[in-house]
Parts: sequence; structure tokens; C-alpha cells
Amino acid sequence: MIGGVFKLKVFALLMAVTSVITCPALAAPAAAPAPIIRTEISPRLAMVGQTVTLKVDVLVPSWFTAPIDYPAAISVAGVTAQLSNSAAINLNERIDNQSYAGMSKLYTVVAQQAGEFKLPALPVKISYAVDGATRAMTLQTTPQSFRAALPAGAENLGYFFATPNYSLKQTTDKPLHRLKVGDAIVRRITQRAEGVAAMNLPGLSFAELDGVSVYPAEAQLDDSGGERGKLRLGERVDVVTYVLRTPGAVELPGLKIGSFDTVNGKMRWTSVPTLRFEVAPDPRADSVVKSPAPRDDGVLSAPTDNLSLRTKLLRAWRDPTTLPTMGAMAGLLFIAFLLKRKGIRPIAKLQRWREQRRNAEPAQFRLCITSLHNADAGRALTIAMHWLNQIKANGRGASLTQFAADYGDDEFRRCVKQQQDQLFAPNRIDSTWNALSFERSLISARRRWLQSRRMSSPQHCHLPPLNPAHDSIY
Repeated sequence: MIGGVFKLKVFALLMAVTSVITCPALAAPAAAPAPIIRTEISPRLAMVGQTVTLKVDVLVPSWFTAPIDYPAAISVAGVTAQLSNSAAINLNERIDNQSYAGMSKLYTVVAQQAGEFKLPALPVKISYAVDGATRAMTLQTTPQSFRAALPAGAENLGYFFATPNYSLKQTTDKPLHRLKVGDAIVRRITQRAEGVAAMNLPGLSFAELDGVSVYPAEAQLDDSGGERGKLRLGERVDVVTYVLRTPGAVELPGLKIGSFDTVNGKMRWTSVPTLRFEVAPDPRADSVVKSPAPRDDGVLSAPTDNLSLRTKLLRAWRDPTTLPTMGAMAGLLFIAFLLKRKGIRPIAKLQRWREQRRNAEPAQFRLCITSLHNADAGRALTIAMHWLNQIKANGRGASLTQFAADYGDDEFRRCVKQQQDQLFAPNRIDSTWNALSFERSLISARRRWLQSRRMSSPQHCHLPPLNPAHDSIY
């Protein structure tokens, strides 16, 4: 009996050992659930320039102990892909009876050309809690691919962008009438698009025009929005200065820009009109006396008038504008008589006003730009210094080099250095003089000088108007 009991105990012990050996789940504690990473791209078929979204979800079975480390950008030829500035979205899910906490982050992907593109696997570094300790590891996203195409009508544009809202407008710094030779016109063309970076808006080129010098400035790019769900807006501003050289009719060509409308799914064309105006001769220039045209026999024709003096006087008297004109002249003479008796001399004041206007900085600069055309280094220095002395206090301390250092760009400083080298160090190899570059960069430097004067002038405190008017657009 005792031997039978002993055999049963031995058998039970052997069964227990066998169960432990053959069942690892009983031999060791269960492994902790692993983190999960999911990747999704949308849409998989897009237009060139349209934003494609790459979504990356990261989930852990506990909580994160440090911020997730995402790559800032994705390097793929023909594609710009960057981590979005928008805030990450918190995730809480239950997978296989296990609670997970996570974060969802987006990448904005834009194809610059048509074709098939593959986004590689991205390393995502995380730190999360496991049994009271911190575990760090690197997860890999799943490679994703998408295709970009061009819509009909956009194949030969040389650029492409897609947006639900695009605007194009132009303004000038002055009305386009009563213009004369030597005047300068500043044309400003502004492009705005939703969901498009400013650098992806088409660049503009401005061709040379007959009788007009064209000086385009560097484009101004500005991006706003895009964070925390705000609408992203890209803006590109092109500014070009036209200096009128000869009298006659002038046309500044209009523009037509094509964009893909993501709302209607088709191309949309936006344009600004051509600007047409007349340029009058400079009244300060010497007038040219035209000779009478010769007749067929070579004899100069003399002006003839078969009307008698009496007929001319009768016609002038019957003219309906004669009496109002005579009344206005009589009124002006009477006012002049009264002013003279009070010691006021309006003609002298008018002459002083005209003299002050003729010697004002804008008129002096127009004369400077007109005189700089095709001038050599020495004459250009003399002309520029004459204008510079007008804007300096008492003409003292005027220095073209200092003016270039304060307000000029790299091109203007280079032109001034070339000018100095040619005049005072003619043996230098790099002393090439370019009159057109000097003239263009001087206009840009003066614009910066005017802006600095406006910023430094004292501001008067006034209440804003009750009904503010919009800026005038010419």
C-alpha cells in the first residue's frame, strides 16, 4: 500500500515537470505588446503641384515618455516633402483587447513634375514606458507611392500649381497720364494662392521695350498660415521699374497665368490687362523747329491764309467760349490788382514755387537718370554726385561709396567699386564699367533711401477715419 502511494506521487511529479517543459507560456511571463506604426498616403493619383498627404500613426501600449522624433523632410527627386507644421492628433485605440495611446502626424508632399514617385521607409524614434521603465526604439514606416500628372492645357506652360483659390493683380505708383520723357513708373504684380508655397508660384520675366528701360527687382516671397489648421497662403510680388526714354505710345504687356482649380478639377486662367499710355517730350529739352515740307518741284511751300482780319475777328467774337474766357481773364486781372495793392505778388510766388519744384529731389533724380544713359564712369560719377549733393544737408559729407554701403545692394556696391577702379586704378583687371547696371542699381538704392526716410520721419497721432477708403489701384 505504501509503495503504491509512493508511485502515485512520483508519477504526479513527473507530469508536473513535463508540463512545465512542454509549455513555455507557463514557464515564462507573457511578452509585453509591441508598438504599432501605420502609414497612409492620399490621394494616390494627384496633379503636379497638388498637395498629397502622408499620414504616420504611432501607437504604444502604455504612454510616451518623450516627444516622437520624426524626420523633418523626405528626399525624393522631383518631389518636395516636409513635415507639416500642424499639431499632431492624439489617438486612443483598443487593439486585440489591449489599450493603445498614440499620435498622428502629417507630411505634405508636392510633385514638381509628372511621373511615378516612391517615398522610402522613414525612421521614427520613440520612447515609451514598459513596467515602470523607459524603452527607446526606432520604428520604420511602410514605403508609399503615388503618381502625378498634368491636366490638358498645362503641358507646355513651363510651370504648374494647383489651388482652390488664386488671384493676380497689378498696380502702378502713379496714374498713367501726363507722363513725359525721363519719368519712371513702378509696376507691382501680386500673385496669391491657397495651399501653395510662394516659391512654387510662377516667376515673371519682363522683356525690353522700345524707348523704355526695364529694371526688374528681386521677387518678394511670403508664406503665411499652415499651423494649427490655419489656411496656408503663398504670395509672390514682382516689382519692375520702367524709365521712359522717348516720346510716343507705350504698351506694358499684360499677363495670363494658368492654374489648376482643385474645386472644379480643371484649368483656370487669370490675367491682368495691357497698360497703354502716351509719353510726351521733356519740356526742358530744346525744341526742334521743323522746316516746311518741300513741294514736288523742290520749292518750299509757305503758309497761306485767305481769310481777312475782319472775318477772323467776327468768328472769334461769335465763338461761344469767347465771352467766358474774357470774363475769366478780367476776373484774374482784378484779383491781381487787389493783391498788388496789398503787397502780394502771386507771379513771384508762382515762380518761386516752380523753381522749388524744379529743384526738388524727384525732379533732380529724373534728370540724373536721363543723363546717365550710356554715360562713362567719370561722367556717371559727376551726375550721381550732383544728385547726391542735393539730398545731403548743405551738400556736405556726400559720398557715393557711403551711400552704396548704406542703401545699395551687392550689384550697386560692385558698380561703385568698378567705377572707382576705372577712374583711380585703371590698371586693375576687374575695372570693367557697366553704365546700365549702375543706373539700374542706383534706382533700387534710391528706393531704399526713400523707405528709410519714411520710416525715420516722426509719425503724427491721429484718429483713424470713420470710413477708411481703399487704396487706389491704377
